[in-house]
Amino acid sequence: MEQPTWMDQLPGDLQGNEGLTQFATIGDMGKAFIEREGKLAESKTSFDDLTVKLGNSIPKIGDNPTAEETAAYFKAIGRPDDINGYKIQKPELPEGMPYSDAVVDQFKTTAHTLGLTQQQAEGLYKWFMDGSIGAHAVDKETRAANLEKASTGLKNEWGGEYSKNIELMGRAVQKFGGDEFKKYMDDTGMGNDPVLIKTFYNIGKAMSEDTLILGDRGAKDVQRGVDGRPLFDYPASPEMKK
Repeated sequence: MEQPTWMDQLPGDLQGNEGLTQFATIGDMGKAFIEREGKLAESKTSFDDLTVKLGNSIPKIGDNPTAEETAAYFKAIGRPDDINGYKIQKPELPEGMPYSDAVVDQFKTTAHTLGLTQQQAEGLYKWFMDGSIGAHAVDKETRAANLEKASTGLKNEWGGEYSKNIELMGRAVQKFGGDEFKKYMDDTGMGNDPVLIKTFYNIGKAMSEDTLILGDRGAKDVQRGVDGRPLFDYPASPEMKK
């Protein structure tokens, strides 16, 4: 191919370069250079974008990943670095329903171990609490129904003695069980059991201040000493009635 005349101006080592002979004028060569620079700039931008995308991509893990591979995967999908990264909001709870921060921390620990994201953990916790609140409401309704059933049955059985018998039952529960046992009965619903109520009523009746059960001799009125113990009416008693 005949060399363009403008190439006569080039240094000797460039004259006759076949790559330059394709340009008829110096202007044509300049335009080509500018176009090539533009394409190189576009290629660099595309390469940088691709690098960012690859950096943000989710790595694939095999069937038996190492701890490091698993951690990298969880991090890529958005798992917080530690359990403190989970933001769990305490829901509005009905009156009487317990709430434990320790249980929430256990939930966060499990969520982190499973690799859950904030959105996944939050959604799962909401599902769990919604179910717990619903179960609490059902339990409360069931206890109320059982209490009404037990109350109605005992009222029919005891008639006008109902209030007095319930008071006597309560004194027996307090004496032998105390506040802790009373709370246990309330929490478990056992306090609504007619059999248990009548059992403690019988205990209360037996421990009545005016009556003492003396084995198979039945009940009788007794006098009591200064310490509150009964004064038995037989000679062997060290506190024999004077």
